[in-house]
Amino acid sequence: MKNSILISLFLLSASSVLAIGTLYPGVGIRASSMGYAYTAVTDDVTAIYWNPAGLTDIKGLEVHGGSGISFPEYSYIRWDYHETSVADTPPVITPSCGIAWNGLFNDKITLGFAVYIPAGIHIEIPNDESKELFPRINYTWKNNITVYEFAPGLAYSPISQLSIGGALYIDYGVHDLSKSVYLDYVFNAPFGRYSEESTGFGIGGIVGVKVNPFDALSFGFTFKPKRTLSMDGSASIPEFATLSPEEERISQTSDFSRELPFPAEIRTGIAIDILEQLTLSADYRYIFWEDAMDIIATDFADPEWNAAMGTVSVARDFSGGRPFPYVPYGKETNLAWKNTNQYGFGAEYKISGIFVVRGGYYRETAPSPNNTYTYSVLWPNIDVNAFTFGFGADFARLRINMAIEYLPRQYRNAPPLGGYPESPTLDMQGEHSIEMISAGFSVTADI
Repeated sequence: MKNSILISLFLLSASSVLAIGTLYPGVGIRASSMGYAYTAVTDDVTAIYWNPAGLTDIKGLEVHGGSGISFPEYSYIRWDYHETSVADTPPVITPSCGIAWNGLFNDKITLGFAVYIPAGIHIEIPNDESKELFPRINYTWKNNITVYEFAPGLAYSPISQLSIGGALYIDYGVHDLSKSVYLDYVFNAPFGRYSEESTGFGIGGIVGVKVNPFDALSFGFTFKPKRTLSMDGSASIPEFATLSPEEERISQTSDFSRELPFPAEIRTGIAIDILEQLTLSADYRYIFWEDAMDIIATDFADPEWNAAMGTVSVARDFSGGRPFPYVPYGKETNLAWKNTNQYGFGAEYKISGIFVVRGGYYRETAPSPNNTYTYSVLWPNIDVNAFTFGFGADFARLRINMAIEYLPRQYRNAPPLGGYPESPTLDMQGEHSIEMISAGFSVTADI
């Protein structure tokens, strides 16, 4: 049986806490068209995100605006119930803008400021669909998160062959989550409806270096330290008010706080100009997920919620008889993600003095292990092998860039956990897959 699920998900940076592994155009259309191998290429306002040292290549005042639009499709085949869900996904639009000025103080210093969406995920499963996948459940599932980033940047070039730069990241996050919660462990009740809404702020940054030993050769290096979003909001489980016996009933709502981490990462790249018409680039990126996505703790203001949710979160891997490191619905979520690598390769060819064509490829492995992956209907996490293409036109003071990114359908099989026949929400066994096509457009003007 095939059911249509409304699911939309977007991610502009796999460095986010919510990484699906998929990069979407928006923060740098030229970068996306070159397989995100851009650390040593950066020379416009989007350098604030990719490598702030590249801001020194800007001369005068530069204004930039762009947007990406993405069409992902997420599919899930549940093995034990033989149900298939296919997303008929609405488009996701991800705008960005920025301004940079070289020469305000002297020609060795460049200031910049950019606003963009570095991370987010949007998934919704209506109640009439969730009950097909999960018997006895008739609740809407959704996970909507958006992170907005405001980033002032500064770069300095002491000599023509060397630039250093940095940017401050000021993040604002919005999270809206609804899902079922299994209550049998404590309350001898079936399933409840858990929902929460929260907002929060975080501060982080990036430092970068760009070296040009020769005119045709450049190297880039960046480091982003770990940072967190401090989220505050309110959660509810209406079934808490109807539990039996009456003396076990607790408040339906509770305020809470949670720290959502962004992992540290390093990125290095190289770019080579060949015969003045062809530029080849390559990037390597290492993401420290293990330190960031280990245990995500939630502190509920109501002590009864802390006690109840802490008990609900006790889950075991019955197949091996050992404590199971996956806590899906309680005070703590143990994800146990692993550090990952990303590789990107890009090329840019000048057809004439005005027009260029670009292409690229990037690959990244999913950080989540199988034993914490099985709740991924709301948190897709799949290996990525993507191809990018682009076109550009340079009219002296005006540059136009367009990009297309194609992610062929990628698959991941989540094995059964065992021991949860009465609680399918704890065992998202089956085949998960994602396919996506994205497009982007940007305009950059030198004033």
